[in-house]
Amino acid sequence: MNNLFGQPLVDGRAGGRKGGGAVLTPEGMRFVALFHHLEGEMARVLNAMQPGPDGTGLSATTLMWGLSMRTSARNALAGTVSAITCGAVNAEVTLALSDRVLLTAVITRDSVRELGLFPGREATALIKSSFVILAPADEARRTSARNRIEGVVARRTVPSTAR
Repeated sequence: MNNLFGQPLVDGRAGGRKGGGAVLTPEGMRFVALFHHLEGEMARVLNAMQPGPDGTGLSATTLMWGLSMRTSARNALAGTVSAITCGAVNAEVTLALSDRVLLTAVITRDSVRELGLFPGREATALIKSSFVILAPADEARRTSARNRIEGVVARRTVPSTAR
């Protein structure tokens, strides 16, 4: 800790059975007080962000994921885990993106455990753009793709290298 802050936060004292130990320096005590203040403020903010009775609103989980997640995936779909079906090695995780749209992913059982997934838990599906297939609605219904999301193209962007 002392090396991280440029000033000693802890004063260590050498000694044997009857001596030694560590005490906080005045700067260390200020740091602990600041940390407790920050902890209280975070709790206040996270409580204020709880979804409303209708289930809408920004959740703390969504905010923290958005602030901490680093990925190159451009397609991130947030939802709620609605079911997990475990096999011998893998598990099928069904994510409800809305009341009418479900997305199923196959991941390892270890990943289910490591990610702490369970029905009712908020999660985000990250989809590589090269895995997305766009097709007119009538053609898409003829594919064997399991996860199909129907929609309308809202915008088309031409990369600067193609201009």
